[in-house]
Amino acid sequence: MERFYPSSSGNNNDKGKGKGVNHSPFYASMPLHRVTMLRDPWSWIVSKFFWHNLDGRHRQIQTETKPDGQGSSSSSATSTSLSCEDVLFSTSYKRTYPNTDQPMGWCEDYSLSSLIKLCGNDCYIRYENGMMSLDEIEDQVESNLRNAFSVVGLLNETESFYDMITDRIDYVNLTYNTELTGKDHATKKSEENLACKKLYQTDEAFRETVRQKVPAFAVLERIYRVGMEVNRFQQRELRQCRIAKGETPTKGVYVYGIEEKTNNTEPTTKDKEQTTQIEEINEES
Repeated sequence: MERFYPSSSGNNNDKGKGKGVNHSPFYASMPLHRVTMLRDPWSWIVSKFFWHNLDGRHRQIQTETKPDGQGSSSSSATSTSLSCEDVLFSTSYKRTYPNTDQPMGWCEDYSLSSLIKLCGNDCYIRYENGMMSLDEIEDQVESNLRNAFSVVGLLNETESFYDMITDRIDYVNLTYNTELTGKDHATKKSEENLACKKLYQTDEAFRETVRQKVPAFAVLERIYRVGMEVNRFQQRELRQCRIAKGETPTKGVYVYGIEEKTNNTEPTTKDKEQTTQIEEINEES
């Protein structure tokens, strides 16, 4: 079973290897459909900062003054607003690292929580009790994305995600209720919000600092790249399966890099090559 669940997302290919139990094969074997939608972590983490009103919280800074000559010193507290540039301050929840009293910063906390949701309930228990490392969480999340999710979608391609679900799951059709709209779920676009978005999405020096200071976020970024890879594979797979059955993929084609979207259902050379790869995988398994 090990050869079906390799890890390739980590910087060090030996990280997490053989250190613990990877339960991804168990999740993949369950008779149910899982779907998930991933968002660019640099955009997501800024939204988390403002959605949880971290910009409205304040940090107390103690200052001590010593008078000239004799007398006792006095201290005073000043308050300063928290900035999105500070990725290490802890939230009021004050989550700590396993088996330590070291507080976990807000960015690490939210990133780890997101990873655990993709990893599985067992990961939360094992991590909180010091039985699972961050490297092992990365291994299991990557394995889950590659093997345990029927559809892996991307937030910036929401319509394509709905089409993939429609084509993957026979009893679900998300082309209905096309006029249905949800409530506004966006954070308020203040000047600080826009400045933070620009910082997180365009300042590569700052981004590298975040990767170094917040290991869980660095993992989340690598996992997102895995998710993009899986999404493109699944789109090609679903399109070829529909064509092989003499059916047209929902709304013609997906968005996996096809420059011209048409309703042409003739398999392309790329489709035929991918079909051969899928058949080879099926024969091996």
